[in-house]
Amino acid sequence: YKKYAEKKGKEIQCPKAPAPIKIDCDLEKAVWKETPFVTDFNLVKETGKAAAQTFVRMRHDTNNIYFLIEAMEPNQKDMRHTGDIFSDNHVELFVSNHSLAGSYYHMILDRDGKLYQSLATSGSSCDKDFNANPEFKTKTLPDRWVAEIRIPTEPLRQRIREGDTWRINVARVRSMKDDKDNENSSWSGGVFHGSAAHRTVAFGSAGAIVKNGDFEETAPPQNLAGTADKWEYAGGKIPKHWFFNPNNAGRVEIKEAGAATGKNYVNVTGKNAFIEQNLALPDGPHALRLRLAAKGKGELLIRIRLADGLYSQPA
Repeated sequence: YKKYAEKKGKEIQCPKAPAPIKIDCDLEKAVWKETPFVTDFNLVKETGKAAAQTFVRMRHDTNNIYFLIEAMEPNQKDMRHTGDIFSDNHVELFVSNHSLAGSYYHMILDRDGKLYQSLATSGSSCDKDFNANPEFKTKTLPDRWVAEIRIPTEPLRQRIREGDTWRINVARVRSMKDDKDNENSSWSGGVFHGSAAHRTVAFGSAGAIVKNGDFEETAPPQNLAGTADKWEYAGGKIPKHWFFNPNNAGRVEIKEAGAATGKNYVNVTGKNAFIEQNLALPDGPHALRLRLAAKGKGELLIRIRLADGLYSQPA
């Protein structure tokens, strides 16, 4: 856990599976032992960390996303068991990509293996007839219950390519007989529905092609040695992984209210105010698709500078 705490960031990496993963809830499989986990589930409205934590591992291939979820539970005998999937102990998955056009796949799986799924636009608006044909298995151990899940990507209208980023949330409902130790938690700060607040998952060992594209990770500005920085950094922070060209003058401020997705957006003012990032592109020829949301007055220029120094503008 100490290593995880040192390395964790807002963006989650989902490595590629070396081969199709058999869904059998075997925690001793080499593929899961070699996969980093995500934890630190927060309670609803970010009121603190859940007492009963959840650990999630993810893998992918072109046509599937795999999950191994371990829901820690020290009081097995006190867990509620009514037969109602919404009242009993369960985990929830929320998966969205740009092809779903604002909708997201919502899946609930309880400890006994009962399944609910829909294609949703909010917590109250959904298509309950939607079926992503997931494969899953659950198992109860002395100190936890486990779910292993495979979600095919074809019903979600998009195959996975290295460097792709999707919005994914994993949430958990802990339901106890006396209600005293009930907990609703998720890896997205306690949020359940609403894909704009869900965490970014980057597919591949190198992570997202554009790092921190939603500006959730911030850091203090650092000047390049020997340069006179002409930027004004309101609030004393900038989005991590982004470079503000010191040859240009401008003002940058990270704001929270009104972001298109997530919590933050960047407000930039200035003339010829260039913001840059070095890209880690996958090997081989690729067609890249860039999506962004922008508002305000002025001209927006998007360019990709190639290794030979030439510029390419997206079509």
